[in-house]
Amino acid sequence: MNGRVIAYIDGFNLYFGLKSAGWKRFYWLNLQAMAQNLLKPQQELVFTKYFTSRVSYPPDKERRQSTFIEALKH
Repeated sequence: MNGRVIAYIDGFNLYFGLKSAGWKRFYWLNLQAMAQNLLKPQQELVFTKYFTSRVSYPPDKERRQSTFIEALKH
C-alpha cells in the first residue's frame, strides 16, 4: 500500500485519555513522531494536524495550554 498520510489528532480526547490512564509523563509526547511510527512501510507522513478545544478558565490552565500549542507549532 503506497500513500501519503495526514494524521489527525483529537487533542481533547488524547489529553483526557492520558490523564485517566495516569500517563502524565506523555503529555509532551512528540505527536509527529508518534504518527510517523504508526505508518506502514510504504506510507509517507505529509502533515500532522492537531485539534482541540481551547481552555478559557482558570488562567493558569489557559496559559499552560497556550504554551503547549505554541510548542506544537515548532
